[in-house]
Amino acid sequence: MGSSFATYATWWIRQAISRAIADQSRTIRLPVHIVEKLTKLRNVMPRLEQELGRAPNLDEIAEAAGMSSERVHEIMIACRGTLSLETPIGEDGDASLGDFVADREIEDPVDTAARNILRKEVHGILSELSDRERRILELRYGLGLRDPLTLQEIGVEVGLTRERVRQIECEALDKLRLAVRSQNLRELLV
Repeated sequence: MGSSFATYATWWIRQAISRAIADQSRTIRLPVHIVEKLTKLRNVMPRLEQELGRAPNLDEIAEAAGMSSERVHEIMIACRGTLSLETPIGEDGDASLGDFVADREIEDPVDTAARNILRKEVHGILSELSDRERRILELRYGLGLRDPLTLQEIGVEVGLTRERVRQIECEALDKLRLAVRSQNLRELLV
């Protein structure tokens, strides 16, 4: 072969070390071929900057590296550093990056879970009422997909007087209070 073992082994050791660094040095692992292209770009950029006397633009880097401008741009985006959402922000460091990144439009999962549990419990309690009592409470408090109705509107809808609707509502609410006490739901309602 003509080469000493040390020459041959050095190349393989260097490659193994490079691969280990590429695989384990980043929070988000990049494929080896991307790391190799990034290394090529990192070698080309300082050389170009020295030759041109200024920072090279994307097209100049791409030409010197033998890649397309789009590919260079993709590699540079893929190789950006990562930030922890726990990174302190501000002069006091009281806030974290996650405080500003959080989506305020999304409901808190704890609130969603609590509401689902409460909905199931309320449905269970309402099942203890008669159909007429349940219907009147659903209409009065908008428990379905409808808006809450007045006693007069409910009376027209179910064919009862306003006063009778009020009486049935009071009876149903009394039944619910007893059911809530017996099922220890007070904690969920707070």
